[in-house]
Amino acid sequence: MSRAIGWAVTPARQPQWHVGPGDQATRLDKFLASSDRLGSRKRLPDALERGKVFVNDVEVGLAEASRPLRAGDVVRVWMD
Repeated sequence: MSRAIGWAVTPARQPQWHVGPGDQATRLDKFLASSDRLGSRKRLPDALERGKVFVNDVEVGLAEASRPLRAGDVVRVWMD
């Protein structure tokens, strides 16, 4: 399985990942459930419902969990 090109932690505990060509068309929920990201699909619905997931600086909700990602997308999660 391919991995994202890279990740960074922004100042306010907002890990972010840049989607690489190998992760293109991967569902957002599957991408974030990877062990090197959130590590569990169980935590994702809560984050999505609470407005803590962003793709390209746009908040995404639970209805968009199955959205396919594109190479170059930036996925960010606000961590409490």
